[in-house]
Amino acid sequence: TSTLTKEPEENIPSYWIADPLQSRIIASVVRMEVINVDVEFKKFNIEIFGNPRKPNTLKAKVIIDANSVDSGNITRDEHIKSPDFLDTKKYPYITFETVEVVPASVTELLIKGFLEIKGQKHIVFAKGKITKLIEYDGVWDVFRSHIEITAQVNRKQFGAIWPQEKNLASEEAEEFISETVNVKIYLNITERKILEKYKNAKLI
Repeated sequence: TSTLTKEPEENIPSYWIADPLQSRIIASVVRMEVINVDVEFKKFNIEIFGNPRKPNTLKAKVIIDANSVDSGNITRDEHIKSPDFLDTKKYPYITFETVEVVPASVTELLIKGFLEIKGQKHIVFAKGKITKLIEYDGVWDVFRSHIEITAQVNRKQFGAIWPQEKNLASEEAEEFISETVNVKIYLNITERKILEKYKNAKLI
């Protein structure tokens, strides 16, 4: 079972990864002003450097496999992967790298970084919340910390525009599909050695 740890600072890892079995990346848009469509990216690699007890030390690198998109509808998934939106044949990865992480409170973070989609890179801002600071997982013999991140991304800023929208007034286009993509990331960060342990247990 997991128990809270009171380990000295020198025992706390300074390099973390997102646990692939316990982390999620979800993007949501609104269609026809009423239908919320959730899209999940199933494959990603997230590295975090620093101590969650000292948020201003944190840095992160994120690589998302854009082809791993899953909205629960194969036809829609193929459209999302098409040149209209992500154009995954030409741009197979979505990346994010932090520029600055500032503690807003003991558990809340303000995050600034570069997001790159379809070869276009822009600064975006996100909010983070540390829901579990640091705990020791005795089952897997690793340290863990839980962080939830939310952000809003303007898809048109990254060239994700459906051709039909180009002939619509901005208000009409917004009614059809929202420009704003709401992103939620649920991170269970842990030590890299968990990957080998999962392989040995045939979980990945």
